[in-house]
Amino acid sequence: MVSDARESDYLVVVHENFTQRKVAELEAERRTEELQEFARLLSHDLRNPLAVAQGSAKILAMDIEDDYLDDVLSSLLRMEAIIDDALSLMRYGTEGRDKEPIRLNKLTEHAWSNVETGSVSFARTNDRMLDGYPDLLEHVFENMFRNTIEHGEATTITIGTTEHGFYVEDDGTGIPDGMRSKVFEMGYTTQKNGTGFGLAIVENLVKSHGWSITVGEGDTSGARFEVFTNPVVPNS
Repeated sequence: MVSDARESDYLVVVHENFTQRKVAELEAERRTEELQEFARLLSHDLRNPLAVAQGSAKILAMDIEDDYLDDVLSSLLRMEAIIDDALSLMRYGTEGRDKEPIRLNKLTEHAWSNVETGSVSFARTNDRMLDGYPDLLEHVFENMFRNTIEHGEATTITIGTTEHGFYVEDDGTGIPDGMRSKVFEMGYTTQKNGTGFGLAIVENLVKSHGWSITVGEGDTSGARFEVFTNPVVPNS
């Protein structure tokens, strides 16, 4: 008996939906254009009149002693700080750049020298090599140092390494549990004259390396920020 069953030919048709990807690309382009326009607004349209207002207020302050004028100058300086921080948040990109090996101790030493530290001291427990963008990482440490110093409760800031990366810890009063989820939010601050951009910039720059950052309690009940690098680099 001869079977008349025949082999069947199958055609597999794969449908790839480009719509969602294209929409995402267009949305990314739109957001980039909006950020560029916002940066132009901050750097030119707002900076110029702000500089005029600051100059006029400083001239008046030379001839007039008045608490209201002091308030005006203070507000203008805060506006300048907000603009600087907002521009920093948008300025630092990594496209087309290569990471470089750099020592943690060298980074923190440079960053510390760029900050008004007052009476706060600086300690390092150990060292390691990092693979990253040195200028961006230096900015990370500068902002973290300023954040601690501006709160005015810590006497020592300690840098050290962990199995998964490194940490920045202080001996201040710490950050309550209920606030830890908010400290990296843009605009969030507990300081009267704070801009709320410092730690948002820190998180953004850490993420630009493919890393992550958390905040918790240190050994002395102060704040402890831990950065988890990827891939993990060995201690040296």
